[in-house]
Amino acid sequence: METPTTSVGPIIMPRKEKSPNHRLLETRINRIQTGRAIRRDRTRVLGDFLPAQFKRECEKPFRKLGQLSEIWEEHVPSQFCRKTRLASLNRGVLTVQVPDSSIAYDLERMLAAGVEQSIRHAFRGGTLRRIKVVVVVMNPQIKQIPD
Repeated sequence: METPTTSVGPIIMPRKEKSPNHRLLETRINRIQTGRAIRRDRTRVLGDFLPAQFKRECEKPFRKLGQLSEIWEEHVPSQFCRKTRLASLNRGVLTVQVPDSSIAYDLERMLAAGVEQSIRHAFRGGTLRRIKVVVVVMNPQIKQIPD
């Protein structure tokens, strides 16, 4: 077989040795394959981690909301309890959802009149700094208790 030539001279064909780029690509492929094997092992570790995360993010906050709901029903008149929903307790702020702005206004006036202070003193499950009233569209499929 003849060696191809150009006007400058013969074209030297590379040997069958692996180029540095080829070695680099092989290294990357091995890392990817090894990484996939490690990720498979992580699922077992995640399975061990999830119960602790569930306890921290779901169980504890809802336990506190359960305590707060009892205190809420004791201190807030039933006409407001029926139309409110305790949504979350995050960083000491209790978020209460109401269906319309008129109820929000009346509830905020009542809380400012001293009910918020009494709820704070009655709550022993952690820090309750303030109560935030938010107007949201309530789910119509959830049955409201009639007045």
